[in-house]
Amino acid sequence: MNVINGKKLAEKISNYVNIKISESKIKPHLVIFQVGNLDRSDIYIKHKINSCKKLNINVTHLKFDVTCKTEELCSKIKEVNNNSIYTGCMIQLPVPSHMNLTEILETISPEKDVDCCSLQNIGKLVADKPCYIPATSLGILKIINEYNIKTKGKLCVIIGKSIIVGRTVQILLSNENTYAATTILCDRYTENMFNLIKIADILIVAAGKHNLINDPSMIKENCVIIDVGINTIVINGKNRIRGDVNFQTLKNKAKLITPVPGGVGPVTVSCLMYNIYLSILKQFSRAKEYSDFLNFS
Repeated sequence: MNVINGKKLAEKISNYVNIKISESKIKPHLVIFQVGNLDRSDIYIKHKINSCKKLNINVTHLKFDVTCKTEELCSKIKEVNNNSIYTGCMIQLPVPSHMNLTEILETISPEKDVDCCSLQNIGKLVADKPCYIPATSLGILKIINEYNIKTKGKLCVIIGKSIIVGRTVQILLSNENTYAATTILCDRYTENMFNLIKIADILIVAAGKHNLINDPSMIKENCVIIDVGINTIVINGKNRIRGDVNFQTLKNKAKLITPVPGGVGPVTVSCLMYNIYLSILKQFSRAKEYSDFLNFS
């Protein structure tokens, strides 16, 4: 079967995290900051809280009015930084446009930055000394390891240049000491992008454009496709989640392919749970590499 089962892998990761947390003397405690009222933010936070509860992770959800000022939010973040009860901290994005997002993210202690959003933690990742790896990128690496996807010397084309996916994945897969892939990072300005897609051994799509890749002729035989796209479309009068890749038309040509939903999404959530577990160790300066997590089977 060439379909990557993200739900099954996510369950496997969650069981692993559950064991790690049960073995620890300290229980993780995540603080989620939310500013304003967006339906999709509420949904995402609900999923995160439910996932934490299943793994016996404490969660505090702090919600602020849309008029909240940057200084007010940063002051609360500093309180969390200085309280050892809280091991992890994250900001539910987006925040209102009047707020200084960079200042907010930089206020989070690097050891509690489980989303890996701060410049310091991104810098550590670039230097191959990650404090944390963003959950979506970590999920992609876990899929690659779990399904024994060969990366050394392979051409990996990545569509989308966000820090939490595209740019981060490119850095990680380019590392010659681990994955050693040849990577090309594309966006809507890339000339001849579809010519690059056609020769890719591994195609990672995080463009946020439904059906961007929609025909078998667009990919090479035995291409591995990892679809990170999340798009809400209407089918028969009902909202449905679909990816950037037309799963039905490409699944028979691809060597491996992630469906949407049920692919990268659940793996990302379970990888966030692993980062929250790691926050226990970071809090008390007990170093932990990602290699054990990526290679457990």
